[in-house]
Amino acid sequence: MSAQTLFAEIMKLPPTERRDLVCDLLDTLRDEVDMVEEPLDLSPEFVAELDRISKDIEEHPELLVSFDEVEKQADAEFRNE
Repeated sequence: MSAQTLFAEIMKLPPTERRDLVCDLLDTLRDEVDMVEEPLDLSPEFVAELDRISKDIEEHPELLVSFDEVEKQADAEFRNE
């Protein structure tokens, strides 16, 4: 089955099933990302933004929201649409 055919079939799934499938696929990539041998080509602006975000996290850890909470909020918003 071609990727295009598979995509067409996936688009027939209900939105929540597509979301779950995407999450499952991303989970399979987590281990493989470490296998990338080429360094990322990041712009200085992007690196500066990552540094800014990292600093914000270090200075204000109380503002962090767990992934479980984000997932619950997103799911609640998704169901309201």
